[in-house]
Amino acid sequence: MNLNFSGRFAPFLYILFFFAGFLCACLLFNPQDYLADLAPTITAVAAIALVWLAYLFAAAHIKAKTAWLQREKQIQQEAVQPVVHTALQLSETQPEMLVFKLYNNGKGLAQNLRFQIAIAEDHAAGEAVAEAVARLPFFSEGLDKLAAGETLDGIFADRHTLLARLPEHRFDGLMKLVTECEDVLGNTVRTETFIDLSPLNAAVAEKPRKKLLY
Repeated sequence: MNLNFSGRFAPFLYILFFFAGFLCACLLFNPQDYLADLAPTITAVAAIALVWLAYLFAAAHIKAKTAWLQREKQIQQEAVQPVVHTALQLSETQPEMLVFKLYNNGKGLAQNLRFQIAIAEDHAAGEAVAEAVARLPFFSEGLDKLAAGETLDGIFADRHTLLARLPEHRFDGLMKLVTECEDVLGNTVRTETFIDLSPLNAAVAEKPRKKLLY
């Protein structure tokens, strides 16, 4: 702000120095002709200076108020902004089933959620997973709302069934899940989650059964 103020005030200083030098030269070389008009001239210069200072003060005030309003708007948006992320993982209760997980880590409600999947061309694992995930009702049809801190998940495929369709019988590569939603103010919020498919190859370790002693 100080640099901006100096930049605005510099042209006035140049003009003021010019008039001051001009008046000094006139008073030095022809004092009798200019002493009679000295008071009106100084008054005019002072009036111009006051007008310029008033303009600078008004401009600085408007800029400060605009910055304050922008900060208030940013704080308001952060207070209601949802942050929606997605994940693909193995089910804890059914180790061979794959789960699509959706969670809102933001501070506000997410509304009108829509999902998209981006995968590389000729990526068999990504295509198989994307096709299976797209069959989930809330993924294909969208979701009306997801509250802050809320988690939603759904089983979308059997791991062995998908592996049997893959040429190398393993998951690999990355896929991008894009989520678009609206906050309570109607602003569009977009999040992207990059998911590594390789962890889906590992089966969930089953708890060892207790041995019965007879």
